[in-house]
Amino acid sequence: MVAQGRHKTCPYEDEKRGIFSGERIINIIELESVILMHDMPEKGLQAGDIGTVVQVYFGDEVEVEFVRATGETQALLTLTVGDVRKIGVRDMLAARQLVERKKMH
Repeated sequence: MVAQGRHKTCPYEDEKRGIFSGERIINIIELESVILMHDMPEKGLQAGDIGTVVQVYFGDEVEVEFVRATGETQALLTLTVGDVRKIGVRDMLAARQLVERKKMH
């Protein structure tokens, strides 16, 4: 689910501490690549798309930029840490073409 509104920047300066979410610490840091966990067709995104964390907020929210292979921004979204996951050693990168949605007249 996409979070909305103004957010406080995460006060943690130690990258190893990560984001405090409830009772656990999630080690997602700025400029880290993450994987989207669910489809967001209204943004042209699919589960498995890779984005870059550009801002970590206090709580469990992160700002993630998803870019096309050409470097153009596809979406810049505030997401919860449940919307993304860290890239693991068993993940393989792939490319896909965007599906153009028909415009309604």
